[in-house]
Amino acid sequence: KIGPNSGTPKPETPKPETPRDNNVRMEDVETIPDANSNAPVLDASSS
Repeated sequence: KIGPNSGTPKPETPKPETPRDNNVRMEDVETIPDANSNAPVLDASSS
């Protein structure tokens, strides 16, 4: 597998990292707008 798949480690890497990426992205997305849009978020909520 290492030989023939040596050039195809991409599909195997994204597979296990897919769930992690999704979780990280979800957290990052919520953390980024939350921290960056702390003021705007509160304003929007108040509005």
